[in-house]
This record gives sequence, C-alpha cells and structure tokens, in this order.
Amino acid sequence: MRNENDVEIVERLRNSPSDIIQVAMYAHMGQVDKAGRPYILHPMRVAHRVAMGGGSFHQVTAAWLHDVVEDTHVTLEDLAGMVQFNHFYEHALKIIQVLTHEKNEPYSDYIARILTVPGAKAVKRADILDNMDLGRLSCLDTETAARLWKKYDKALAQLDEG
Repeated sequence: MRNENDVEIVERLRNSPSDIIQVAMYAHMGQVDKAGRPYILHPMRVAHRVAMGGGSFHQVTAAWLHDVVEDTHVTLEDLAGMVQFNHFYEHALKIIQVLTHEKNEPYSDYIARILTVPGAKAVKRADILDNMDLGRLSCLDTETAARLWKKYDKALAQLDEG
C-alpha cells in the first residue's frame, strides 16, 4: 500500500541529481561498512532521512556526498569543480565541507563547527541516527557498539543544544 508521504520522499530522492548519486556510488565503490554491507547504502539512507524530514536540495545533495571527502579519494577541490560546472550548488559544498571531520579535530569541536553552517545540522543528525541504528550496531562487538552509541548520543545532545 502506497503512503502519500512515501511518494513525496521518493520524489525528493528522485530529484537528487543522478550525477551526484553516481559520484557517491563511484567514490564508495568496493567499500563496505563495519557489518560488511555495501557502504553506499549508508549515504542513501541518510539522504532518504534528510528528504523525509523536508530537507532542501542542498541538504539532500550533501547527504549523498557527506562521507565522500572524509572516506574516499575524492577531494573538496574535485567537488568544487562539479559546482563550477553546475552539477550542484555552492551551499551544498559548504555543508559537505563542514561535515568533513578533520584529522586530530576533537569530535566536540567538529560538532560545534557543523552548527555554524545553515542546513548542516539536519544532515549530521540524519547521519548520526543512521549510525545509531540498532540493526547496524548489533553487527559489532558489544564494546565497540557501546562506545559508538555513547559517542553518537553525546553528539546528538550537542547538536540539539545548538
């Protein structure tokens, strides 16, 4: 049975530029998450959650690409080139940039930095909620799952305060 809300979500995801989805798929090709599943499913779920929450085109674009710079060979400069050729807009790039966790940056500073860019909070919140999914965490050893849950729970609280 089709739900009207589901139709709207599908439409929002369908409006994600196919070249953005292709970049995400190419960049994450061959990657698997901690449970051994194709990594691309994570940004897809994050984009879905952002779209479901009424996210803008910029936010949905950033959701698809939120881990590309941090976890692949694709650079911010590569993505800036896509902006130059109008594949997506500069604000999406700003969101992606702020969502890229810098090496040696304390996690709480990273979360605080996210709060400085409009639209980034919703994408990071969707990312964290997907990372906290019990179905995903149950594939990890108990100690790792507990550590990650605590980290993400603290980050959510910081986001919600900001």
